[in-house]
Amino acid sequence: MAASNTNLSTHEEKNGWFSAIFSVLILVAVSIYLLVEIALSVNQLINISERPLYLVGSHNLLPLFFLIPGVLYMTVVIIYKRLSNMNTKMDKSMYQFLFYSFILFVVSRIFYGGFFINDYMASHGYSYCNPLTSVSAFSPQIWVSDPGYCLEASRNVSSEVQDWLDAQMTAGVRPTPEEAEQKIKQLAQAYQARFNRF
Repeated sequence: MAASNTNLSTHEEKNGWFSAIFSVLILVAVSIYLLVEIALSVNQLINISERPLYLVGSHNLLPLFFLIPGVLYMTVVIIYKRLSNMNTKMDKSMYQFLFYSFILFVVSRIFYGGFFINDYMASHGYSYCNPLTSVSAFSPQIWVSDPGYCLEASRNVSSEVQDWLDAQMTAGVRPTPEEAEQKIKQLAQAYQARFNRF
């Protein structure tokens, strides 16, 4: 019976370590992903004078930077809990740290997303394009350098329109609004034809 209890305890210990390591890897991966996305977003804002045809941004992305320390602190706590019993004081400090990280996120989201990013884009000649922006809550927003690139017809083919604009930028071509309108209508018609087949 004692051997059975020992085997059960060892099995639970292994499962506990597996869960802890898996959780840590997920949290670290999320943090790294956010840092990369934030770096790309900052680079895009810094190089805005190069006038790309469109910019991908987010009202939430840079404010998420303030959540990363809280996420990383959680990884430390998870590891510490597996190595030894975490005392109540450390457990409480983790929740306080996460709470203050969230408060910083909300405050920075209000100022960055509510004021800075829209004014910054507008001051550099970019306008927000709702038809190119996905409807999901955490999707990035799309700003275009020319309002002619933003047509209602692009709503169902936004990824195809972005691919086309990417190809134009790669080729060093700056399409006119008339060319963009023609291409977007072609993409929309092709989409409609595919849709009508089903």
